Amino acid sequence: MTSHLPSTVHISEPLENVMGKLISPQDMKLIEIKDKWVNIAGAQIAKIASPLDIKSNILYVEVAHSAWLRELRGASKKLLIENINRFCGNDFCKDIRFVPSGGR
Repeated sequence: MTSHLPSTVHISEPLENVMGKLISPQDMKLIEIKDKWVNIAGAQIAKIASPLDIKSNILYVEVAHSAWLRELRGASKKLLIENINRFCGNDFCKDIRFVPSGGR
């Protein structure tokens, strides 16, 4: 009887196939970035900033308070780009634009 049953498949396989047809590869990467943001950005930055959107390889990151905008535009920005590219593949993220919370 078991020889006539199809082999089991993990639920993520058909779901990934369907999602791949409905969502662009760049949007899929954004979902992955959001899911792994604490690992990419670190706990401190993840508390005050979160990925919002990605367009033309530019990641838009929403920042909780405008005082953090200046801080994140410095050395943190370069480190974030390096971490994102390490996670997503070289040259995936060309730049990061930080926007105030509720600004888009």
